[in-house]
Amino acid sequence: MFRIFLKNFILFFTLSIISYNISANGALSIDITQESFKPIKIALMPIENDNAEIDKDMKAIYKTVKSDLRQAGYFRLINQDAFIRGEKFGRLPLFEAWRQIDVDAIIQIRLDEDDKNVKKLTTYIWDVKTGQQIEAQAIKAKSILNRRFAHIIADIILTTLTDEDAFFDTKIAFITESDHKRPSKNLAIMDQDGQNFSQLTDVGKDDLVLSPAFSPNPSTIAFYGKFEDTEEVFIFDYNTGLYNSLYSFNGDMTLAPTFSKDGSKIAMSKQFENDFNLVEINLKNNRFKRLTHNKNLIDISPSYNHDGSKLVFSSDRNSQGQQLYVMDLTSKKVKRISFKGGNYSAPTWSPDGKTIAFVKAKKNVFYLGTIRPDGTKEKILTSGWFLDSPSWAPNSQRIVYFKTRYDKKGRFVSRLYKIHSSGQFERLVRTVDNASNPNWSGLLE
Repeated sequence: MFRIFLKNFILFFTLSIISYNISANGALSIDITQESFKPIKIALMPIENDNAEIDKDMKAIYKTVKSDLRQAGYFRLINQDAFIRGEKFGRLPLFEAWRQIDVDAIIQIRLDEDDKNVKKLTTYIWDVKTGQQIEAQAIKAKSILNRRFAHIIADIILTTLTDEDAFFDTKIAFITESDHKRPSKNLAIMDQDGQNFSQLTDVGKDDLVLSPAFSPNPSTIAFYGKFEDTEEVFIFDYNTGLYNSLYSFNGDMTLAPTFSKDGSKIAMSKQFENDFNLVEINLKNNRFKRLTHNKNLIDISPSYNHDGSKLVFSSDRNSQGQQLYVMDLTSKKVKRISFKGGNYSAPTWSPDGKTIAFVKAKKNVFYLGTIRPDGTKEKILTSGWFLDSPSWAPNSQRIVYFKTRYDKKGRFVSRLYKIHSSGQFERLVRTVDNASNPNWSGLLE
């Protein structure tokens, strides 16, 4: 058993939501793939509170909600100077006045706290065109960070006004290169917007941490670690701050762990002499099973589909370089699905099982793309000098990945990016240091 030194560690999986009332969805009709797409124009109105501390919290929540909505790509937030004066919280807005400045939706947010220190965040959303209230929610919590409150509210706004599902209230695990004087790669975690950073390991310069993978329960992360003479896949537990070897392979290298969607199994690539084959470990009984039996070949980067019945992976088992294959885990039959030229790698199945993201290298350019599990509808989303490690948001509509390049001073730079599965809304996720190997959590509990 190993202990990891935790830096600024915060237990963030302790949210206690007392009420979460959901009304009918009133998504506005938008198509972000059309050239005629115009952002939804919204008035985001924080309501002041007489309690100075509560008002301070409200301002912090408002700032984060505003940031989330801007990076989503769908919205244009009007300046507060343009707000219609005299509006009352929860009262029918002056719709005609708002129509004069072409506002599509009005969002009112108010934070209160009772004598038992229970916070309540109330949100009203109004459709200006129809003059109807399309959402009213009140969330109560005994203990919650302002940022969590904000991400939950941003998700409510997103799912109410668009056809996209929630993804703001999530985390991203990744590898940070935190000390350029003593370069080392460490496991880190942050909110999906790049804030609330916490470095989870503090390894030596000769040690290495790579390929983090969240379990369906975001308090557990699998990762590849090289410590002294040990190279294995480890499981990190937030509740204890400890990590344990997943399975003893007697020093053979194991790479690219991935959880099944129900969290009961982990698949990975394991070294067998001169080749790498896929293996699976049942976490309920700790039994090991070999999935492929190739000689002098590399099978790597497995990813389960939504029900755990299939795996997609990358392999050089033919003369055309690395390609994508789907394995039926019952019959063990394997089918190639990539045929459009180039070397395919890093496949990852979307949580809904409908799409596979991948990386393709062709003519010295790296591409991020998506493809259907049957090999149809391959689509390129973005490209770069080098990019890798795509990971899906829980809504199956956003992807995080990393790009590397050299800056003007010739220094190596690696940064995280997010993009919508349509290829729209590519956004930099700001980190202090070089960042790579991102993995997106499910929605927090």
